[in-house]
Amino acid sequence: MGDRIELKAFCSDPEATAEAVKDLGAKESGALEERDTYFQVHRMPRGRLLLRRTEYQPARLIAYALANQPGIHRTAAVVAEVPATGADALAGVLAAANGVRAEVVKRRRTFLHKQTLTLFRGRTRTSRPSRQGGSAGGSDSTGRLVQA
Repeated sequence: MGDRIELKAFCSDPEATAEAVKDLGAKESGALEERDTYFQVHRMPRGRLLLRRTEYQPARLIAYALANQPGIHRTAAVVAEVPATGADALAGVLAAANGVRAEVVKRRRTFLHKQTLTLFRGRTRTSRPSRQGGSAGGSDSTGRLVQA
């Protein structure tokens, strides 16, 4: 189990902020697309269980608890790496056992400075399963409804 400090904040001008981060000495280390499938969690208050599938990397199954409040949070997480070839099968098993809460697809630009990793997330597409089992749409990073 590892701890990490996380601060999530809205950024109205990601390009200007990226330039400011570079001016402070951070190096851009690339961009990646992530697909996070969040599963229902019944035994852990404020618990999250997600399977993160990232381009060209092993998938990660991550369990953690998080306060639903803005600000800085210390998060203890349990992480298991999953070979990319088995990630979709694992997602199917977890969905059948627990149900899916949401699926989020996002593109992130990453910057590294010393031991600080800065991530800028572009528009996010979120879908939530409908009661009939299909996708019912969700919200993007601005909170507006999108069709899935």
